[in-house]
Amino acid sequence: MPDSRSPRRADGVDVRSISGGGPEAEKAGKVAVVLGGGVGGLTAANALRGLLGREHRVILVERRRDHLFAPSFLWLMVGDRSREQVARDLRSLLRTGVELVEAEVNRLDPERRTLTAGERELSYDALVIALGADLAPEAFPGYVEAAHNFFDRDGAARLAETLGGFDGGRVVVAVTTLPYKCPAAPYEAALLVEAALRRRGVRDRSEVAIFTPEPQPMPVAGPVLGAAVSALLAERNVALHTARPVTAVDPGNESGWIPVDARTMRTRFPDSYAIGDVTTITLANGKPLPKAGVFAHGEALVVAREIAASFTGRSAPGFDGAGYCWVELGGGRAAFAEGDFYASPAPAIRLRAPSAAWHLGKVAFERAWMGRGVERAVAQTLLRVGSAVLRIKASP
Repeated sequence: MPDSRSPRRADGVDVRSISGGGPEAEKAGKVAVVLGGGVGGLTAANALRGLLGREHRVILVERRRDHLFAPSFLWLMVGDRSREQVARDLRSLLRTGVELVEAEVNRLDPERRTLTAGERELSYDALVIALGADLAPEAFPGYVEAAHNFFDRDGAARLAETLGGFDGGRVVVAVTTLPYKCPAAPYEAALLVEAALRRRGVRDRSEVAIFTPEPQPMPVAGPVLGAAVSALLAERNVALHTARPVTAVDPGNESGWIPVDARTMRTRFPDSYAIGDVTTITLANGKPLPKAGVFAHGEALVVAREIAASFTGRSAPGFDGAGYCWVELGGGRAAFAEGDFYASPAPAIRLRAPSAAWHLGKVAFERAWMGRGVERAVAQTLLRVGSAVLRIKASP
């Protein structure tokens, strides 16, 4: 698993160089610009369009034409999804009235509140940076030549092909350095690979192992959850090797992440916000908030309300640190973890026991994002009703 320390995917912008402020636009309508069309950026742009009057403009800048649904990459990895099923045309997911600029950002001038995207220069009154963080596989010697990156659509698809022809041997899921995207991902990957090998009849002559520099699975969530995930691995004879840092990788440093206010997502510069993987938020236990789509989604909704309130002179509620994730086990079953990551002295997280119902919940979550028409509406309704009944904050 490659290094994700540096927010490399910044569309040409060095996010460390943001400096800010500028005169307020002297016009009735204002402009909010969102950089990045992933989960956070897409959510922020759509929420802003719903909150703001038509006199205000919402512009989304994204260099890719497709929106890729990363939570489904693990299913792609084991052949349960195709490349096409984990992608949607970005325009088809935007609310009417969101302006899409398909270009790479190559200049940002916060002093003048302008940026250049392709050949266009855009002015803004509020900016949301949701550019994510690219992985750096080249930072790990031998990775590009010998390993598979399931955090990438192409890499997950290639891994599916490899597993389809795998006739036995050792499969290693390696966390090369911290932080990485989605705390549960390497453990889900190992469990799904184990299930796929059983399905293909080669499990009895195969070994599945995880190596991680972490002292336990998902340490940010505390020892109880870590022990529960360890038990799930042990039940399926997946070898877990903890506290095993990979010394061949230069870990770099923490520079490059954008510090933000934990409640408002404001940067230290006026009218500039950052959300998702590109940010850094330190929790009460001293660990960073995990880099996961659920947090990008929640932060995006907060930022949309913050910007709408700033345009109208009102106040808005802040981000509460609520988070959740599914832990897929394969075979149509999954566990579900949810809780308050802002709790003190440490996050208060609960792991629900594995069941087919939780797996179906993740399928509904996927269709609520990627489905079309009636299918999408039904999935969104199921998630809302299920969340209310179970008193959890799982929403599309």
